[in-house]
Amino acid sequence: MRLQVALAALSVMSAAVPALAETRVALIVGNGSYDKSALKLVNPANDAAAMQRALQSAGFQTIVRLNAKRIDFYRAVDQFGALLGGDPHAVGLFYYAGHGVQAGGTNYLIPVDADIQSEADLEAGAFDVDRVLRAMRDAQNDLNIVILDACRDNPLPRTRGIERGLARMNAPNGTFIAYAAAPDQTAEDGSIGANGIFTGEFIKAMAEPGVPLEQMFKRVIAGVKTDTHGRQQPWSEASVQGDFFFHAAPAGNPARVNEAAHAAPPTHTRSADDPCEQILMRAQIGEVLDDSQRAYLKENCQ
Repeated sequence: MRLQVALAALSVMSAAVPALAETRVALIVGNGSYDKSALKLVNPANDAAAMQRALQSAGFQTIVRLNAKRIDFYRAVDQFGALLGGDPHAVGLFYYAGHGVQAGGTNYLIPVDADIQSEADLEAGAFDVDRVLRAMRDAQNDLNIVILDACRDNPLPRTRGIERGLARMNAPNGTFIAYAAAPDQTAEDGSIGANGIFTGEFIKAMAEPGVPLEQMFKRVIAGVKTDTHGRQQPWSEASVQGDFFFHAAPAGNPARVNEAAHAAPPTHTRSADDPCEQILMRAQIGEVLDDSQRAYLKENCQ
């Protein structure tokens, strides 16, 4: 009976204690200082810095590139993919703030040195988002998140084939893709010196502990719609199993642990130096047991 009581206490505690941390890697790109003055944006550098702080607090190793040229995109994505590939249980995240367009159903991010005059220039001068998705697929890790605050309207030439906003992408298995705005819709950059509206709401929602990713994104949608009076609605594509939490739920009520630990008296006694007795006592006082201690309880302390 005492073993069952201890295990009940452990289940209460483990629900509130974060699982062993998996590798978390994020690539953050903020493009605002474009070579062409007409393309300049005021907030992507702020967005990237704020996202870096938020993700580091959530346990992510971060790679940051500000005002990335096309070659910078390729080098950073290669570095990102190599880090992801080292752990099959890793969580990868790609964040981009800056200009983005779609052409022929393909989404392109615009490097700061781009000179885009027509659709033909995109393949040579822009960066295809699918390159990020390929790096994630090649890494074969468990979960990837793509966040694109790249739907801002922009003064690129309105030529045939180049469309505002971003197109829908099929999320590969194990991938969650978040867009700042719905397909073919544009996003607002926010006030000068602040964050983009979408990024600001994303960071705020991310900080809430114990909220699963997809539920968290619903909060982002609601916040952005309120901030923009319905003019902008974020969008997502997902193919993920299970729940991911940027921050685990807070520690449970100690009273519940004590109640479970002391719910029934022991059916027999052991000496104080007995390993089972020592482990059970640790559980009763609220100490979190490791996997080997849990296994010892189940195998030897019936």
